[in-house]
Amino acid sequence: MMLEEILLLLEQKQSQEGDSGKDVLLELNWDALESSAQTMAALLSLFALAPIPWLLVSQVAATASLEFDLVVNRDILVQKYFLQKLDDNTYQLHERIREFLSIKGEQLADIETLKQGFCSAIVAIAKDIPETPTQSEIIEITPAIPHLVEVATNQNDYLNDEDLIWPFVGLGRFYYGQGAYEQALPWYEECLSTVRERLGENHPAVATSLNNLAALYDSQGRYEKAEPLYRQALDLKQRLLGEQYRDVATSLNNLAELYYSQGRYQEAEPLYRQALELSQRLLGEEHPDVAQSFNNLALLYWSQGRYEKAEPLYQQALDLRKQLLGEEHPDVATSLNNLALLYYSQGRYQEAEPLFQQALEMRKRLLGIEHPDVATSFNNLNLVRLYYSQGRYKKAKPLFQQALELWKRLQQQALDKLTARKKLILTIIKCGVSIALLSWALRKTNLPDIFLAVSSANIHLLIAAFVVYLASYDIRAHRWRILLLAQNVKASIPYLYKSYMVSIFVSNFLPSTISGDAVRVYDAWRLGTRKSVALATVFLDRFLGLLGLMLLGLGALFFSQTLIAQLPLLNLWVMLRSALIMVVISMIFIVTFLQPIKNKLINVNKAFLAFGNRKYALAISMGWSLMVQISVIAHYYLIAKALDLPVTLLSFFIIIPLVSLIIMLPVSINGIGIRENAFVFFFTAYGYNFAISKVIAFAWLAYGIVIIQGLLGGIVYALRK
Repeated sequence: MMLEEILLLLEQKQSQEGDSGKDVLLELNWDALESSAQTMAALLSLFALAPIPWLLVSQVAATASLEFDLVVNRDILVQKYFLQKLDDNTYQLHERIREFLSIKGEQLADIETLKQGFCSAIVAIAKDIPETPTQSEIIEITPAIPHLVEVATNQNDYLNDEDLIWPFVGLGRFYYGQGAYEQALPWYEECLSTVRERLGENHPAVATSLNNLAALYDSQGRYEKAEPLYRQALDLKQRLLGEQYRDVATSLNNLAELYYSQGRYQEAEPLYRQALELSQRLLGEEHPDVAQSFNNLALLYWSQGRYEKAEPLYQQALDLRKQLLGEEHPDVATSLNNLALLYYSQGRYQEAEPLFQQALEMRKRLLGIEHPDVATSFNNLNLVRLYYSQGRYKKAKPLFQQALELWKRLQQQALDKLTARKKLILTIIKCGVSIALLSWALRKTNLPDIFLAVSSANIHLLIAAFVVYLASYDIRAHRWRILLLAQNVKASIPYLYKSYMVSIFVSNFLPSTISGDAVRVYDAWRLGTRKSVALATVFLDRFLGLLGLMLLGLGALFFSQTLIAQLPLLNLWVMLRSALIMVVISMIFIVTFLQPIKNKLINVNKAFLAFGNRKYALAISMGWSLMVQISVIAHYYLIAKALDLPVTLLSFFIIIPLVSLIIMLPVSINGIGIRENAFVFFFTAYGYNFAISKVIAFAWLAYGIVIIQGLLGGIVYALRK
């Protein structure tokens, strides 16, 4: 009889005997059970309200030392309507029946033994969950996850101290190994609080829990949270266990990995060496931990360009992992990929290619195409760059498209899970700010007057403004090219010009201006440089543009006392802006000044520092920046002339830098509302008593030109390969 029939029968009984009908029927069936069947029912009530794999029941029964025939008693429970058979290997309890059986189970003499056996069996499953589960392992483990949650949340009182952390660790590994960090986080946090509450602060399980939580933060790039936890874990292990202990080597290795991720190579190397030596002394030469230490130290050497030291260590790690883990294992794929990267960095393309291919195919096979390791390992992109370096473009294109699609898909999923609500709230706030500011700007005018001003504008001057602004991208491309050449990266002006156009499209039609810079970073990386170099050139390119705008504004102030008299706070603004310029110039030209913040710059730091030795490139780029800003100001000047606004060119050299800085405030949608009010304020402060409708028309025409050019950038994006 199926569960629906059971419930129907219960409903009929209830209608005959009132609200207690269900309980009466359950009581009758319970009383008719033999003691072994009652014990079986009580055992099943310990499982979560989810499908129960029969294999799991058998494992729990064995751990609880149940000696009766499980199958016979299971079939009795099915016949008595207590248990529903989903298929030959899976069963389930209805919520009401589970609640009833739980109450009855508490009355059995051996209930404590059942609970302890249940928890021990589930812990055994948790201990077997690998740190990086493969597709087949995930499929195998998934049915047990609800029951693991049940133990972690409701049954952990029946765990002994040694097993206390394992349900939490198992759940954390299950999600962490799939890259589902947000799902893993609450289990690692709960683990730490649970072991602290029961075992106190000074216990090895606390150190393990600190380490696991730190590793999760490390994987998320939340280094400021990870480091103190890693240090606490290491200190606690050394104090409780002494120096000669495997867990101490693990903590040394983890802290070193954190330093490596931050580019703190000098701090990472001695820790990596200590971890390797300790692992070899405690575990021998043939152990997975030793292979991991070989790999980590090699990765450090590779990042420093010490290839001759990295290669033998990578090879040892690969050979050892194959020997200990077999040919098909995620860690073997990692070693293959790392060795291939080393060969690629040395220009040994023929040796790198088969290793890249093996690593990629193995990860797809073991982890699945959707696994973050397949995307974030950049195997596809490594092969793309290899083929690109060899001129094998036909082979590179499909791999790149595959990697790009996967990356987009995973990024979108992560965005939906982690930031959708925050992003929506922020967008609503920005829209509200833009609407409020626009309403404020329009309070003394009306839309017909604004549209009349726009329609009356001199079309020839507007076209000239459009062309001048469009030409500014060519100047920007020259500036960017100089910065790239300073890093030994060659790029054509048309390529960089198109990248700028696409970035304008992305910036204006996606909700974040950072996205436009991300496009340019990606385009720079496509040229074959490192991501850190690409990021450094784009950052410096943007900064030099802002610096040029500031310098022009500062220079213009020397020729105009009118605005200073009208705006009492302008002197403060000038001083603050000057201080900012001096700080950043010092960061670029005085290398020693960067040392205190070197750790925060991570990998970009090296590329950024390299400009300190190429001051000629910065000087030339600064010249291009001044030309860019002059062209931008000229475009505003032409729009003003088109609207017959008698604003002097010198005034724009002061007003445009001020307005541009204010528009950058991330409080509205692309500066809408801020732009209009800023121009009204500064024109008025400068002594120009224009009609509000004309000033708003001026702001809208200027932004309209940018929007049209953004649409052109969208066409470029659609057509480029």
